[in-house]
Amino acid sequence: DVTGTPRRAPDQLSKQAGVKVGDNLFAVDTEVAERRLLEDPWIASAKVERRIPATLAIHVEEREAQAIASIGGSLYLVSREGEPFKQAEDGDPRDLPVISGITGDDFARDRVRQVDRIRVGMQVLRQYARVPMSKVHAPQEVNLGPDGDVVLTIGKSGIALHLGKGPWRSKLLMAWRVMGSLAAKGRLPRIVFLDNRAHPERVVVRMK
Repeated sequence: DVTGTPRRAPDQLSKQAGVKVGDNLFAVDTEVAERRLLEDPWIASAKVERRIPATLAIHVEEREAQAIASIGGSLYLVSREGEPFKQAEDGDPRDLPVISGITGDDFARDRVRQVDRIRVGMQVLRQYARVPMSKVHAPQEVNLGPDGDVVLTIGKSGIALHLGKGPWRSKLLMAWRVMGSLAAKGRLPRIVFLDNRAHPERVVVRMK
């Protein structure tokens, strides 16, 4: 019996767990089966338990890739929680926004801090998804500056929103209003600067 959010068929998960139909219920080492399942980077949690009289229940929760992190020249799938959980391979989702600005040396030296930075990128993406222009200009890249500044690149033409530091939502709403005014005139900006710390209400636009 398989429950949870499996991407794989029940028989595939059973094989990963090292169990099969007909096995002696009491001979199965449930902890070993759980460890085998957790070797799969897509699986965030796994629980294997006996249900008398004759059922072995496997419950898994799987990760969902929300972004791709570019770290030291390699690409990693990033979960909703901002955790880079596996290196991207053929067959993995690729049509996802990229989070950049993290070096391999930084990641090796202080993984916790770099994951926190990735989570900032995920926060920006979540806030952007709540702004109507995200339906027109899909997010392409979130670049994380070493000083904490963020640049969000959107749309097929690569419009750069220089957000600086938070609050993200208010700045993204300002960008939406400015871009809406320009779109009404049939124009698109190349860069929108929203990072004026002295005057956060100011927006500067550089046209194409």
